[in-house]
Amino acid sequence: MWAVTPQEDGDDLWTVHDALTGAALGRVSLGCASVGSTTLPHAEGPCLSVDLAGGDGGGWIGTGRWEDGRPIVDVRASPYGVLADVHPDGHGHLTVPMEDGRLTVCHLPDGAPEAVQEGDFDLCGGYLDADRVIAKEFDGPTALFTSDSLEPICTVSYPPGAVTDLPLPNGRGTWTTYARGRLQSWRTA
Repeated sequence: MWAVTPQEDGDDLWTVHDALTGAALGRVSLGCASVGSTTLPHAEGPCLSVDLAGGDGGGWIGTGRWEDGRPIVDVRASPYGVLADVHPDGHGHLTVPMEDGRLTVCHLPDGAPEAVQEGDFDLCGGYLDADRVIAKEFDGPTALFTSDSLEPICTVSYPPGAVTDLPLPNGRGTWTTYARGRLQSWRTA
């Protein structure tokens, strides 16, 4: 079990804990201070990615793995996007904008941008499945894009009265939306 552990000096740690006892098995410095964090597992391997939101000055995205009895972590600056999701096969990740509105597919482990979709995207979205990304513009529609090049596929049509905010996919073809205390689950036809 991995957890970000804040430190007073601003050099937070990624700590690995034994899932049964809670004992710390290893710690590694992240080299940054985070405002918040979200850890996402990679489906095909012993890796995790962590979004380390840094506030107004941008953020960082880290990738970690347990190797030879210790945690190994690579942290890269992510000045324009926060980690939204890891591709179901673990070869890349999706970032959503902090300021500039761009949806970006990045290669793992180096974080190099592979595809960009311009727009005014909200901070939610992710891999609907291995081939498709779902994302919503702030004042616009929810749409599906190809997972490799972010080419538009279609706009999602919801029935009248449906909750359309905060689309959160599970990587297996379904997603939820949430607003005003209502949670709804969806799948494509």
